[in-house]
Amino acid sequence: MSATASQPQGSHLWIITLQVPGGASATGHGTFTPPAHWTRRDAFRAVLAEMYKDAPELTGANVLFFSLEPNRL
Repeated sequence: MSATASQPQGSHLWIITLQVPGGASATGHGTFTPPAHWTRRDAFRAVLAEMYKDAPELTGANVLFFSLEPNRL
């Protein structure tokens, strides 16, 4: 879901912070363009799945912060 400087960015920017029992935390961010029929919950679940795929040790972590905003100024 992330874009690099050479790739076009998605329509939305997401930021999420997760914390596992014991206190370790991780923050991720990226952009993507959700399908037209998606809800905010769909996007949240997709972001979680991406985080779990990239860092399986975070599976089941508590969500401390989640933001999904249009990627424009």
